[in-house]
Amino acid sequence: MTPLSQDERSRQRKLRLTMIGILVTLLAAAVFTLGSLNVPLQPESRTETIVLFALSTFIVAAFLVFLVIFGRSLLRTWAERQAGRPGSRFKWKMVMGALAISLLPIVFMFWISYGLVNRTLAKWFPGSLEAAVQESRTLLDQLAPHVPETDRDAFAARRQAIAEQVANYEAQKQDYRAFKTQLLLALGLFTIVLLVSVTWFALFLAKLVTTPIEALAHATTEVARGNFDHRVEVQAHDELGVLVESFNQMTAELADNRRRLEASNRNLQSALDEIERRRKFTEAILENVPAGVLSLDATGRILRGNRALESIFGPEAGRAETLEALFGEAARSVRQLLERALRMGMATRELEIPRADRVLHVAVTVSALGPRTSNPGFLVVIDDLTELLRAQRAAAWQEVAQRIAHEIKNPLTPIQLSAERLQRYLGKPAGTARDTEFERMVRECAALIEREVSTLKTMVDEFSRFARFPKPKPQPVDLNAVVCAALDVFAGRLNGITLHTELDPALPLVRADAELLRHVLVNLIDNAAAALEHAPAKRIEIVTRVAATAEAVEIVVADTGPGIPAEEKDLLFLPHFSKKEHGTGLGLAIASRVVADHGGTIAVEDNQPCGARFVIRLPRVEVAAPQAQS
Repeated sequence: MTPLSQDERSRQRKLRLTMIGILVTLLAAAVFTLGSLNVPLQPESRTETIVLFALSTFIVAAFLVFLVIFGRSLLRTWAERQAGRPGSRFKWKMVMGALAISLLPIVFMFWISYGLVNRTLAKWFPGSLEAAVQESRTLLDQLAPHVPETDRDAFAARRQAIAEQVANYEAQKQDYRAFKTQLLLALGLFTIVLLVSVTWFALFLAKLVTTPIEALAHATTEVARGNFDHRVEVQAHDELGVLVESFNQMTAELADNRRRLEASNRNLQSALDEIERRRKFTEAILENVPAGVLSLDATGRILRGNRALESIFGPEAGRAETLEALFGEAARSVRQLLERALRMGMATRELEIPRADRVLHVAVTVSALGPRTSNPGFLVVIDDLTELLRAQRAAAWQEVAQRIAHEIKNPLTPIQLSAERLQRYLGKPAGTARDTEFERMVRECAALIEREVSTLKTMVDEFSRFARFPKPKPQPVDLNAVVCAALDVFAGRLNGITLHTELDPALPLVRADAELLRHVLVNLIDNAAAALEHAPAKRIEIVTRVAATAEAVEIVVADTGPGIPAEEKDLLFLPHFSKKEHGTGLGLAIASRVVADHGGTIAVEDNQPCGARFVIRLPRVEVAAPQAQS
């Protein structure tokens, strides 16, 4: 049932108050009339008859009306309770409670009033009074013959008055039952009026509570249906008024929150659509890039990979769930990269992964997706370098072949010229002078051929040593000790050169082959000394230190020579590139390979204010370093 609007409830309230006011006014007028008018029970005139009939009719009608109102109110309240309307139980309890409280006093007052009237009427018509009346009449009849003539008129007048009073008394006595009935009806009317008043007042009080409750119940239903714009349009006071106001404020806030939520949902849906579009775009990119991409959780378990992994590792890569299943023995190195990525954010390393039919050369880049304390996982990018390295090796061998051909051609030219010179000389006539000159020429040509052949032998030996370079045997090594061992080779041989060392005493250990690293340092120091041959300031500086990232250690060999041009820095570590007059071009190539085999890097930089600086960077070992040798 839909609650009435505020205007409709106001009109109904005014109509009820008007009707109640009219009834109360009429009832008060009737009571005033019954109390103020002296209307006999046996009217003697037509006017008295009409007035008495009208009053009696009004009393009976009022009694019936109030009785109907009383019964209707009770039946309506009971029907609402049976129908289970909101607030009907509370209303029924209020009515029953009011009736229970007021019924006993009202009935008690009714019977007390009726009893008092009965006793009053009984005192009006006592038996002794009737006996006195009869005795008075008998006495008058007996005294009448004995009254003197002079007093007969006065006696007759008094006798007539007494007769009239006796007749009036007899008439009122005969209307005694009718008077009691009318009085009982009037008392019943007042009783019903009081009961109706109590019931109406109870209903009125209950309505003050149930009307807001019904409105709140209906509003709650509307809100449950999603109608947050519904408001409770009912006047309530005290705590119920606060409740209604709070409910309206709550629904207003809910409506406002729903509007904001709908706007947020639209924005969120737009964002989700954009994220979905970007996800599909990213997936399309990942599925088509040649590099393999892995998604790992925080423990290193494989969550997802792209199709390029199958082209790199084979069809079984799509079923791999762990790093060991995908990388095999190289999984340990990948997990070390995961730890390094947690510390640095990103880590990269080249790995060789042996497979059943080949060896994969890959570059693995690991990116942590969050800090160590709340890292959700890792992103691993795998670049297949096998074909690239094969092409680089082919290009390198082509370059080596060209350089070897060039280097071999250089000593062969003077050998060929010497042989042609000997042949030309042998074609001249014989003689003594010819024998002396021939001997001198043979010696010169033999010395030249010996020198060039020695150069060829040295170059072949260097190339053979480069080709058959031994594998390093890494173990924890103190780099300061390796530097001191390399410097021992040059003890007393660096004439005119200032040697300055700055070795970090707290330098961490590295896993390396000490002998191979010593050869690398000897080569770098020897190159630095050669570069200082014509330098005005001759100084070599050797420094060991922890790298800025704290994940590696560095060895720096710097000189104050002429430096290295920018266009030659990229060629220094290629085989057979040399600026020395009799250099083979393999020293720095060997040094670069040794450092690479140790998982490190070597680079050349400009020294300040002049010269060149070679920086070797090697990964550290996570153990404490011993005290460095001085």
